[in-house]
Amino acid sequence: MKVFSNVSDIANSTKLAQVCQKIINIQSNIPQHPPLEYTLRPITTLCPSYPPEKSNYIQLNQPTMYRYLYELFYFRKKLKVPVNPITEESILKYFKDEYAEIQQQPTNTEELFKTRMIRMFGWISKIRRGDIDQKTITEPLVETDDKILLQKTRDAAELLDLLIEKVELIDSLNEQDIVYWNVKDIIADDDINQQRIEKKLLTRGKQKRIFCCDDKVEKQPSTLWNNLLKQSIDEQKTNTLVYADFTFCSYYLPQAKTLSLESIVIRQKSIWEDQTFSAVESLYDRLTLNESKLTSDRYINILLLGECGVGKSTFINAIMNYFQFDTIEKARNGQPIALIPVAFTLTVGDEFNERHIQYGDLDLNEDHFHPGQSFTQQCRSYIFPIGKRTKIRFIDTPGMGDTRGFNQDDVNLQHILSFITNLSHLNAVCIFLKPNESRLNIVFRSYFTRLVGYLGENIRNNIIFCFTNTRATFFAPGNTGPVMKKMLASHHIKNISLKKANTFCFDNEALRYLIGLKKKVKFDDYQREEYKRSWMKSVDETVRLLDYISNNLKPYTESDWQSAEHAYYLINQMIRPTLETIRNNIRNAVLLQKDPSKSLIQLHPKPTPKTATICLQCERFPVIHCEFWILFDVLHRLSEKCDTCECDISKHTKLRYVLEYKTWDDKKKPSFDETKDSLDELWQSTIKFAEFFRYIVLIPKTSDPILDAINRIIAEEKRICLKNKQNGTNIYLYNQLKQFREEYEKVWSDSLSSRKHITLPEVYKQIKNISKDSTVNEQMSVIKQAQEQYINESEKQVTF
Repeated sequence: MKVFSNVSDIANSTKLAQVCQKIINIQSNIPQHPPLEYTLRPITTLCPSYPPEKSNYIQLNQPTMYRYLYELFYFRKKLKVPVNPITEESILKYFKDEYAEIQQQPTNTEELFKTRMIRMFGWISKIRRGDIDQKTITEPLVETDDKILLQKTRDAAELLDLLIEKVELIDSLNEQDIVYWNVKDIIADDDINQQRIEKKLLTRGKQKRIFCCDDKVEKQPSTLWNNLLKQSIDEQKTNTLVYADFTFCSYYLPQAKTLSLESIVIRQKSIWEDQTFSAVESLYDRLTLNESKLTSDRYINILLLGECGVGKSTFINAIMNYFQFDTIEKARNGQPIALIPVAFTLTVGDEFNERHIQYGDLDLNEDHFHPGQSFTQQCRSYIFPIGKRTKIRFIDTPGMGDTRGFNQDDVNLQHILSFITNLSHLNAVCIFLKPNESRLNIVFRSYFTRLVGYLGENIRNNIIFCFTNTRATFFAPGNTGPVMKKMLASHHIKNISLKKANTFCFDNEALRYLIGLKKKVKFDDYQREEYKRSWMKSVDETVRLLDYISNNLKPYTESDWQSAEHAYYLINQMIRPTLETIRNNIRNAVLLQKDPSKSLIQLHPKPTPKTATICLQCERFPVIHCEFWILFDVLHRLSEKCDTCECDISKHTKLRYVLEYKTWDDKKKPSFDETKDSLDELWQSTIKFAEFFRYIVLIPKTSDPILDAINRIIAEEKRICLKNKQNGTNIYLYNQLKQFREEYEKVWSDSLSSRKHITLPEVYKQIKNISKDSTVNEQMSVIKQAQEQYINESEKQVTF
């Protein structure tokens, strides 16, 4: 067969099926081969005499919607094209489960497709008829459910393409007398144990040379495969070859490897390596993680806490090297890895000369230039992939006992609590300690008490104690153990245990030794042996630690975090959204009471940069909107000083989002009753928080954060009224806010026995009630998005 085409891939094809498949591939490569575009024109363009009143047409200017619909219908069409019967027979033979998944896809998504298309085509019709001005549309036309539908459809179409490619590969292998295995059919669904997988493959393929590969790692045939195939052809032994495909199984194959009984020699040469094997198992192979106990996101979240300089960051660096190198000998011959830059001093030589060593890439989050201050400035996550689906997230934190004082320690702790609140769960809280402390300082006690108080008493089961630098105490807790036990015994939360099962002793100084070698520091034989022993013992403890967390600890989910301090944090988050909604509900109630047809004010929150603040001292000028004068947010950015004004930094307060004010769409605006109900609900729930502050948190009235915020917005309204004395609507708003403050302050003035006090479960109920308000929820969503963005920016994905 001869093919003529200006596309070389098609021109070089020799089979009709190849031509058809290449055309499909070209159609799916939209960036390189864009489809033809056309523009609809009004009928009056072709027929000027057509009545204008019947020819109303507005062209859509929605490229995102166009692109979405094109891709969705393109992939749906691909799924409806019948598969060649011969190809389908091979697919059913080798990939029955995967093909069944594709065939179920249209049925599973049909209802969702109909619902989303009715909505989307409704938008299109309204825009084209002129019912809606597309420039005023604020909500996304392509929503999350639309994206989910497209993703499911695309995944199914791409899986079908992959299965067809696999059949072509199998046909090619069969022609060369090479056996194909879909490894998914050989091993258990959740099997990620390397040794067990090796044994199964070798038992099945005795006297075979097994080539292991995974499309997720290498799409194209590797050099290793080409060399193995050439050698087999030269030796006329292609019938001894097996192509083991890991693409569809749960085990994550890091790279293509060969496997055969011939490679198992005296010291059990590794069947995954081409080099000589070390008899020591790798850290990864030794792990026996129980994945059935993991949460749905398959993350193991481990929080690391401890004093400045105790070795939290070194611990993370060490674990990276334990995963990377099976033995310290291999690490010596390789390049030590520092995920987090390190700086330390080694004493060398008979004269005890000090050698200051720095290693690793510059990281602004690590400060090694101010002794006594925490090296780690802010929380950062390091994510280690374990197997195909499971990941361990180590959360490194600023150290406690910062030389900048208690205020800095408090800032650091608030930052840590804010960071972990964005996690769905914690698997373990690791408390890092040095082994020979004769007493625990007050800062550590305070940190520990506040953390446990924040997470709730049930966190006791997930607390782990990690002792560093334990070579000198023979890998035991030393003097710190009894001191820590005494502190735990006196703690108000009982049954926090410190025993062998949840205590781990490390000495990660071997990492310093490896870095020292690279910096040309000389070590004697005794030191080398000591560091080797430290390495081996620390690897053992790391395996025990990770297995203990996975197999013995139940994930501590966010729903368990019920404590006064946790509730205090949540309330602090929602103070501005709640009070701004109360203020705006008063405005809209006034407008609706005057005239139900009046336009209403809609709050529109927008995210701000991390450095955004608002200056409480600088004057802002009100702007009229729907009969109300409003002080709009004016952003000031802080670094070491404000880049907008000369006011002191203390006069600035952080702004998590900026509020814009829009006019409600008349068809969607709330009624007077709805506005009043929302106002009353928020009003009463907020007042109950005063009971929480007074009777549960036990803070003085002067420290009440809600009262402080109420005073601030009343001061804003007073400033507006002084500038616009004739505006009765703002005066009414000002008086209503003062009434709100009076009712709120009444809680503080009542005698302690005059009312039934609120309980902690009731506080959480009020938090939940306020969160249901759509306007509050919209503002909270913007805050959450900013927090999630910060978490993502603070994560570092680790690869081996």
